[in-house]
Amino acid sequence: MNKKTLAPIITTAVVLVVLLVAFLLIKLIPEAESPDVSPSPTSTPSQTVYLYQEDYYDLKKMEFEFRDGKDIVIDVDDTGDVRVFNFSPSKEGWSYSQDRIRSTAFNIISVAALTTAAENVTDFSEYELDDPLLIARSYYDKDGEEVVHEIHFGKLTAVEDSYYARNKGESTVYVINKYTADTLMASELEYRELNFFPSYLSEDQMTVEAAGYITKIRIRNEAMDTDVEIGLRSDEELKELSVATSRYFMTRPVESNCNDTLVEDKLINVAAAISITGVVEDEPEDLSKYGLDEPLDIWMTNTDGDEVHYLIGDGSGTSVFAMVEGANTVLLADMFSPALREINYIDYLFKLLWIHNISDVKSVVFDIEGDRRLLEIRANEKDDTGKVVNFEAALDGRPLDETNARRLYTRMLDMMIEGEITETVDIEGRKADITMTITMKDGSKEELKLYALNERQYAGSINGDEAEYYINISDVRKLKEAFNYIAKGEEIPR
Repeated sequence: MNKKTLAPIITTAVVLVVLLVAFLLIKLIPEAESPDVSPSPTSTPSQTVYLYQEDYYDLKKMEFEFRDGKDIVIDVDDTGDVRVFNFSPSKEGWSYSQDRIRSTAFNIISVAALTTAAENVTDFSEYELDDPLLIARSYYDKDGEEVVHEIHFGKLTAVEDSYYARNKGESTVYVINKYTADTLMASELEYRELNFFPSYLSEDQMTVEAAGYITKIRIRNEAMDTDVEIGLRSDEELKELSVATSRYFMTRPVESNCNDTLVEDKLINVAAAISITGVVEDEPEDLSKYGLDEPLDIWMTNTDGDEVHYLIGDGSGTSVFAMVEGANTVLLADMFSPALREINYIDYLFKLLWIHNISDVKSVVFDIEGDRRLLEIRANEKDDTGKVVNFEAALDGRPLDETNARRLYTRMLDMMIEGEITETVDIEGRKADITMTITMKDGSKEELKLYALNERQYAGSINGDEAEYYINISDVRKLKEAFNYIAKGEEIPR
């Protein structure tokens, strides 16, 4: 084998030997530990380190001194059946959330460290513990002896998920999780109770179910010169009323029965959905920039006697600026319906000029343009289940079957309000074109008079009151047609 043939073989062998030695060095020599480049402590202790632990029911007071000087004191009152936290200094017109304060209490009675940052510290400025963001003190009654704990909170750690902290007088600096620190650092604003009125959101948080709970609602829009007030009749009031009526009764701008369904679905459930979500400005100097110099006013009262008066300003969509009577603060409200700005009281009226239950009626006298007719309800008896077992009626003295008697009576009631009369109708001394007089079983009378306004409309007056609304002539035609069906021996259509 000559030299030219051996050279490549020798070279290859040398390379393989070098690679083998290098591989063995890598495997056998231990890898040097990399320096800790974490900007803040990240090690996890083998067991939880507590700065202190106390019992919730031993807690008597909490004090919070902030670097900016806005200090808070919370006293514990255990004299009643339920523990109450008294917040100070309080802002006029505001109450403070007991649930939010209770959360603070549970966080202050037991403070755990994520880890120890440093021991035997002499210069606390590195952690801003020489001038802490917060000094939190908690006072406890331990078998008649007062125990006080004081924690100083410094700056955020470099990873911003925790704070440096220490017990007063100690040289050890700990790392406390951000949630605990932020809870204890809450400002006076964060403790404010934003629920000025009970929430009627359903369990799935999708719908509002305030019907039956709101006893009075009033909405006033001075810019549009509208003012509507509606109240809920009590069960006792409904029982005392001898005629069929609505649960809701309008008291402003007119007195009238209401369409219960519309009042609940389009007014009460809509207004009760409003919720306060935040604070914008305390003691505002210029309300006009929020549209609150000429607000929409909404008053509500519920069955428990709770009351609220919202003042609604400008907004976008369902989010608006708002204020609540008693608190000189601009708030942010959500779930507001812009339709509340443009309500028309006519929309919520019971749209019939009158309504009376046939069960309470003895007779009805019709005077239709001089043609007088008499409908008598001679018997209308029901069994214990409410089923009619004996019904007798007569028209002008001749027997009338139950179906036609009831449908004639229904057409008499079916005088649907079409709108409000804008000009006063002088009815004094004027003979009504149509008069219908109901005599009740108790002897009382109800009377509806209709006055022709033109070829298409009649003004209606109940019991001599001013004629405020008009109906369409089609309702009168349907009543006349009912008499024609009876005269021909036919059944009145539904």
